[in-house]
Amino acid sequence: AYDLFYKLGNYKDSKKQMDNTKIEMDNAIIETQISNLKNINVGDVIKFGIYGDEDIEWQVLDKKDNEIFVITKYIYSYEQYGGCDWKNSSIREKLNSDDVVFYFNKDAKAMIQTTNVIYKDENGAEKNTADKLFLLSVDEYNKYFKNPSEAKFTPAKNNTGYHPSCWMLRSPTSGLLRKVECVSGVDGEVFNSIDICDDDYVGVRPAMWINLEKYN
Repeated sequence: AYDLFYKLGNYKDSKKQMDNTKIEMDNAIIETQISNLKNINVGDVIKFGIYGDEDIEWQVLDKKDNEIFVITKYIYSYEQYGGCDWKNSSIREKLNSDDVVFYFNKDAKAMIQTTNVIYKDENGAEKNTADKLFLLSVDEYNKYFKNPSEAKFTPAKNNTGYHPSCWMLRSPTSGLLRKVECVSGVDGEVFNSIDICDDDYVGVRPAMWINLEKYN
């Protein structure tokens, strides 16, 4: 049906029909993805949601009862951190807004949990936010990637091709020159990469908790 509407070009409401058909196709794909979320274990790679015309692949980092903690297997965008701390950063706002490039249907959205995300402000005080999608902290990175070589990865094909690239964490360094902690795509080591208020773009791998019971 999608191909037929595409061939019609601008004829009458063919564009609208194409969009509706695409949504129906994506919803069907996501329903299949959800139905396959059985017997998931730490270390598995699952498909959950749509990015463009591709399934989004997530690596399972943790599992507690009927919830799993996942991070994208690949970089899906390159963004600025944009702010003095996580709460006020532009990357946090983008990940939790309608501008995020990932598509989840209503059933998938219901499964994504709101997480109490802990961060440190520019004075080193511990604070928290409530987010659906977020970046790992340095502590979480060290907890889930005990072997740095496991964090080496390849960007998604949609971006700049297949080559190693660094990706940012949500933890800025303390002190006068605050930089974002990043993970090297070459060796998986954490390093201070960019000033948080400059114009550099760094790879983003969102993380989230999924409640498997919400789809029963």
